[in-house]
Amino acid sequence: MHYAPTVSGTYTEENFKIVTPGGNVEKLKLSGRCLQPCVSIYKKEDPFAKAEGIPNSINFRDATVGQTVSRVLFLRNDSELPAAWCVCAEDNGIFNFRQTRGIIPPMFEASTMLSFTPRLPGNFYRRVFILVENAAVQFVDLLGSGFINASGEIKEQRPAPIRHAHIQAYRNRVACGLGNMGPRELEELYEKEGMSKLFAAVGPQGTRALANPVPGEQAVRPVTRSGDATRNEVAVAMEFFTDFTDRRSEILIDSKEVDFGYSAAGSLNMVSKRVTMTNKCNEKIR
Repeated sequence: MHYAPTVSGTYTEENFKIVTPGGNVEKLKLSGRCLQPCVSIYKKEDPFAKAEGIPNSINFRDATVGQTVSRVLFLRNDSELPAAWCVCAEDNGIFNFRQTRGIIPPMFEASTMLSFTPRLPGNFYRRVFILVENAAVQFVDLLGSGFINASGEIKEQRPAPIRHAHIQAYRNRVACGLGNMGPRELEELYEKEGMSKLFAAVGPQGTRALANPVPGEQAVRPVTRSGDATRNEVAVAMEFFTDFTDRRSEILIDSKEVDFGYSAAGSLNMVSKRVTMTNKCNEKIR
């Protein structure tokens, strides 16, 4: 008997009857569960988090426009087999990865350097997905603020600090269908219903993810039907396959691919295409 599963997180069961020529019958039950590689993402503890930080959230905090701030992200493989990993990020972005793929040996760890280089004053955020072979999708949230110091006639331009609690509160509102609310509407909601997970809480722990997306509904089964994963873990995989052409997105792009067709090498005739971006929120977005 051989067990060769192809999809991690699945449970397989087969029942057989062994019948002899004399009429004796024996039942045989075969079952197995396919486990995924145990790869975890973490960072060096942020002293501001007071040992209660979020492992897969990196806040670069304040950085002067044009300056580069670096952090290190670690991937730990606690499996007995090597694990191939890949970061879904392009080069030369505001958030940049020095290494985007590799293989982690068994019971070992790998690291990659991250850099944050703001080009304009403001708050910046991006969720970057990390793929591990034969494992569920993981992610790391990257945050940072760019500012300009006062110099001569140039006034200081420094945005309000951004924390992971702000990001998680916004994602909680998206899960509840309130992602398009503006600051004024949020103030009215706060005055009406008070503090909840829809707002950024103060303190090291900040705001945590909702156990269930529908407000007022109790999470009777926070895990999937098979019991192999939580619904929040599955939601990450669903988000990975959702692009900005999805009508449910707060920021909508009408096309994810632009085909310029054929053009002669060295031709001076420029080919242009139009891409429309729609803001479905009730406030302007920079």
